[in-house]
Amino acid sequence: MTRSKYSEEFVRDYLEQHGYKLIGTYKNTFTRFLCVCPNGHEYSALFKDFYHRGIRCRKCASNQKYTLDEIRDIYAKEGCTVINPEAYKNRYTVLKFICSCGGHGETTLQYFMFDGIRCSECRAERMRQTKRNNRVKRANELIGDKNGK
Repeated sequence: MTRSKYSEEFVRDYLEQHGYKLIGTYKNTFTRFLCVCPNGHEYSALFKDFYHRGIRCRKCASNQKYTLDEIRDIYAKEGCTVINPEAYKNRYTVLKFICSCGGHGETTLQYFMFDGIRCSECRAERMRQTKRNNRVKRANELIGDKNGK
C-alpha cells in the first residue's frame, strides 16, 4: 500500500483555508514545517497532525505553560482576580478566583479561557439568559410558521 503524498501547493492552500500561513517549504507529511497561526504565533507542525488529527497552534490551544503574571493578566482581562496563581501547574489545574460580579469560583485555566466558565452566579445567569433566548427564538419560529401558512 502506498502512502499518499501532498504537494506543497496543496499544503499551502489547506493551511490558508484555515487561516494559517506556511513559512518556508514543505517536504513531506512526516517532516516538521514552520507556519504562522491566525493569531500570529509561529510554530512547527507536522502536516499529518494538522490535516488528520486537527492539531493546531499550541499557544492558541492553551497547551503552553503560562507564567504567574500571565495567569493574573488572563483573569484580570475578564475583571476577575485569581486567588491562588501559585497553585498553577498546567491547564488542568483548578484555580480559585473572585469573579467580576464579586462571586467566588474555581475552574481550570482552559475552561476559564475557552469555555467562559466563571462563578456559579454568573453561570446561573448565563443559563437563564440562554433559556430566555431559546424561548424567544422558538416563539418567533411559531409565529413565523403561523404567518407563513
